[in-house]
Amino acid sequence: MLGRFTTLLFAMPMKNTIILHTTVAKIEDARKISQILLEQKLIGCAQISGPIESIYRWDDTIATEKEYTLTMKTTSELADETMAVIEANHPYDVAEIVGHRLDFCSTKYHDWLVGEVKNVSA
Repeated sequence: MLGRFTTLLFAMPMKNTIILHTTVAKIEDARKISQILLEQKLIGCAQISGPIESIYRWDDTIATEKEYTLTMKTTSELADETMAVIEANHPYDVAEIVGHRLDFCSTKYHDWLVGEVKNVSA
């Protein structure tokens, strides 16, 4: 349960803050996608994690590959455009692009993120 102190620090709800994830085989691809999205002001930031081990079915075969996870923060207004740019620049035939709304976020971080991405209402 959130206490009074937490309520003062966190803006609730943060329905317009979105976290997107994708995976790529090469760290260079994660960096390239991040750079493009930052230059277009579609995301406020990105983190690259890994390598991770991914296990999946492809062409009726179970495959295991080393991948990197790219995590990006954007707004709900920019989510569709951001996903389209990820897909257009992704090296995979079928890119995993998944995400979720952020339920809790510090007010300062939220305000920073909104200030770093392009304003779609302007």
